[in-house]
Amino acid sequence: MSADASSPGLLAGWRPRRLRARQGAFWQRLLIAGGGNAAGRALGLLFSLGLAVLFAPAEYGYMRWAMSAAMLGAIPAAAGPYALACLLGMARDTPDRQRRIATVGLTAVGVAALFCGLGTAVVLHVLARPAGGVLAVLVGMTWFSGAMAVYRGAGAVWQMAALYAGGNALQLVLVLVLCGLLGITVPELALVLYGFAWLAVLVALEWRGRSALSSAPGRCERRDAVMTWQAVLGPLARLWAPLTAAHAGWTVWIWADIVLVEYFLGAAMAGYYGLARTLVTLFLLVPEAVALLLLPHVAAEGQRARGLTGRLLLLTGTVSAGLLVLIVSVAPPVLGWVAGGRYATAAVPLPGLALGMAVYAEYMVLEQHLVGLGRPGAHAIGVAVMAAGVVAGSAWTLPTLGLAGMNLVFPVAALAGLATLLALGWPALRAPLPAGERN
Repeated sequence: MSADASSPGLLAGWRPRRLRARQGAFWQRLLIAGGGNAAGRALGLLFSLGLAVLFAPAEYGYMRWAMSAAMLGAIPAAAGPYALACLLGMARDTPDRQRRIATVGLTAVGVAALFCGLGTAVVLHVLARPAGGVLAVLVGMTWFSGAMAVYRGAGAVWQMAALYAGGNALQLVLVLVLCGLLGITVPELALVLYGFAWLAVLVALEWRGRSALSSAPGRCERRDAVMTWQAVLGPLARLWAPLTAAHAGWTVWIWADIVLVEYFLGAAMAGYYGLARTLVTLFLLVPEAVALLLLPHVAAEGQRARGLTGRLLLLTGTVSAGLLVLIVSVAPPVLGWVAGGRYATAAVPLPGLALGMAVYAEYMVLEQHLVGLGRPGAHAIGVAVMAAGVVAGSAWTLPTLGLAGMNLVFPVAALAGLATLLALGWPALRAPLPAGERN
């Protein structure tokens, strides 16, 4: 995946002025992606707060458990969209090949999601746990990731922003109308809205085939109907397999602690903890926007992108520091009056969660740089360290310290993962620039 910086063919025609122009375009696209991501995150936060107000803590805890179980069940399928975006990015100069890749890739992701749903349903049946809401989130969100992957691979930043923000806006409106105004407070209905509301926005974007998903890579013309599936599935599978390991670690890192809180402390405590986890997702605003664009940029530029990545790390750290102060000082009193103070307990693990997410924000930017340089193994091991730390630490502290134990577990696990990523990726990070090249 990395560009060979020593190749004369790749260096031919490159000049510092051209590189600066490309980096200037990167910042412009980052503003668009960042705006859409910020709007989507804010609307998602309002959606979660709306659920917390409309439902009792135990019902809200069940919904957070269902979302977590769905993400865990979707691990084998969820790496597919990442692999699909990589393949589409590699073929950006060949639209016909992009059409074939998108068609085969979306089909593979869709089928994989259905198989994961079937396996998850069997496991939940054996465990005597409800499966309907879990399956809606699993299938719906995996398909959503597939659509986003096509837009990402096509470089369609406006469509990415519209799909994310528009989908979250629609699910918020629907849950307020159906569960609020009409009083249909059924947790499974809210989970279905969470999983599939975005489809209406996708249809609007694809109306008459005018967007990137349909007109560029997303829909094959009839003359492309006969395609060599093996030629696409082979490269897709080679990317999918290692990314699955990395995604498994990431999914455990993001979702497993909520499952463990529900197991050790009950659904109500999972509701409190889930709300706190939702609040600290604000730290992902900048690194998520960066991740959409940095990976293909580094893959193309190689070590020349190092200066840009350094500036992005500084930007992310500065924003995270401000958010850390804001959340620790403002969130606890706000939680004290939300829903009549029912969720004040959510403030207990908030400082540690906020610190851990601030560290993880830096991890995300560095991860994209290293994967772009062709070092996905460092990311897979780093996120595995974080996942193992949060699982082992949660199992150790929750029975004795309750939610307060996560103030230690979460930031320590994040720091361990970042240290591992730096240690394994240091040779690639310190490699010299090609002669005569500057950022």
